[in-house]
Amino acid sequence: MNYKVTFRWLLLVLGLKVVNQVLLLLLVQTWGHLARVHLAASAGSFLYFASFFPFKSIVGKYGQITIINKVAACLSSNVALALGLHLLLNLEIKGIGLNWNNLWTPASLEDNLIFGYMMGMLLLDAFLYGLVTWYVEAVFPGQYGVSQPWNFFLMRSYWYGPPRIRRKEEDMKGYGRTQSKYFEAEPTGLVASIQIKHLHKNFPDEWSRNTLPSLLPEETPQLLPLLPLLLL
Repeated sequence: MNYKVTFRWLLLVLGLKVVNQVLLLLLVQTWGHLARVHLAASAGSFLYFASFFPFKSIVGKYGQITIINKVAACLSSNVALALGLHLLLNLEIKGIGLNWNNLWTPASLEDNLIFGYMMGMLLLDAFLYGLVTWYVEAVFPGQYGVSQPWNFFLMRSYWYGPPRIRRKEEDMKGYGRTQSKYFEAEPTGLVASIQIKHLHKNFPDEWSRNTLPSLLPEETPQLLPLLPLLLL
């Protein structure tokens, strides 16, 4: 029996478990955006330890549970790790050990569970934890984040960015320098390191019709010189 090969498999399983653990902690962290931080931390700790309980019931009725139910229980990475170590221990007791030849072979005729399934479920759990974390972070980013719509992953703008607006030169001819006493003159002896050109703001027609009359009533003509400042 080659203990070095078995030890390598053990390190591989524990490495996958570490990846699952990190992604699961990130998932629990997103719960703080939906509830209070202390409540999310307490609930996350309780659910983490509670995820070990299905393994005890599986071991108690191991021969009666179908392989589909066993694999479904491995959606919890803790159960997948426990079952994987259980199979690894059975192979060591029989003196066979684990290698590439029996990775997809049952440990015994009575046991229909395969160690390769456990490895695949650990990878699937890591993918699902990361996927849910990514979605919750985007839709519920917290108090200081910008939330995405629930179907953001179906939008082209999310993956490729917003479409670029190209203006023709004819459309930009009217955007020259504004000559007014309310604007400071540009210095002539300095070289600009950063220049902002064609900066403008578009208002809808309803804003122009409804807002300007309320801001500039007929009885207050003294506000007319301030009109260029209001449109900035």
